[in-house]
Amino acid sequence: MVEVVVISYFRNALKTTGLIRQLLFGLTIPQQYVCVSSERLLNPLNVFATSHDGQQVADPKLAFVGYKPVLFGGAQPKVAETNLCLHFNAAPELQIDTAWRGFAADSRSVARMILQRLPVTFNANPDLRLFEGKFGNHRFLHPLHQLSNSVRDGFTRQKPGNVNLPGNLHDMVRIAYAMPRKIALVTVSDGERINLFPTDLHGKINDTYYISSLRIGGNAEQQVSRQRRVVISEIESSFYREAYSLGKNHMRNFMREAEFNLAAFRSDGFGFPLPAGVLRYYELEVLEHADVGIHRIFLYRIANSVDVRHGDTLAHIHQYYAQWRVVLKMKSEFLLRP
Repeated sequence: MVEVVVISYFRNALKTTGLIRQLLFGLTIPQQYVCVSSERLLNPLNVFATSHDGQQVADPKLAFVGYKPVLFGGAQPKVAETNLCLHFNAAPELQIDTAWRGFAADSRSVARMILQRLPVTFNANPDLRLFEGKFGNHRFLHPLHQLSNSVRDGFTRQKPGNVNLPGNLHDMVRIAYAMPRKIALVTVSDGERINLFPTDLHGKINDTYYISSLRIGGNAEQQVSRQRRVVISEIESSFYREAYSLGKNHMRNFMREAEFNLAAFRSDGFGFPLPAGVLRYYELEVLEHADVGIHRIFLYRIANSVDVRHGDTLAHIHQYYAQWRVVLKMKSEFLLRP
């Protein structure tokens, strides 16, 4: 009888804690970054871009490659302005009916972010442009809940290795992760041993070029800078726990292949080991790099790309956007880690 009462007490306490958390902070989602299958996340936001002269770009095709500062890279001819404004809409089109910080805007937008073109050029692909996020705002949470979370974050001690994201920078990161960001696994090899680590700061520019970034000074960045060849594998969403557990490998040395959970086959061209759960992969050769903030941004030539099989692709979104979907009762399948 005593045991039943104790269990009941703790269950009620947990419910009460969850209710208080929801009332104070507007959150029921327990994790800051929530894993999803990119194919199963129905009705994702649509991203549009406008420039100061009113030019609209329906699909700017910008790869998210940095969070301090917030960085995007793209090579579309229409994405050529010094400044752009990204609009994140639930609607399938951009309806210009207002102005925001000098840009034509849609009053229905859930989030907006101003991007400034950086004076960074890549000799191998002069069309590739880098943009830095300068300001963003969103309506994923009520303004009072945004304020209460900001106050709480100010008193929260950072975990060792985490990067501090002050003020509006944090909001811009939340906005960037309102789009599902694929968590891929990177294989790099010294010829005898390998490292395998996750990245969500990457993307295909076109059929010839690929871009990704790594934190300057980390073992992973140094390994890629030295070896200059990598394989980036998109993986099945059911491997989300394992992908997150490999995050520590950004600071690890090369290891024996036996220490990893690998597929039974290797990449076609480089002969690199591939992670278990691989759906598709890109064999990439480093052409050049640029350093911005804490990030080393690599431009690669795509030497080969292979579709291994069909499946649900691992990605993740930010807690705020996930909560927004919950409040609107949008069908969502979240893969919550222990």
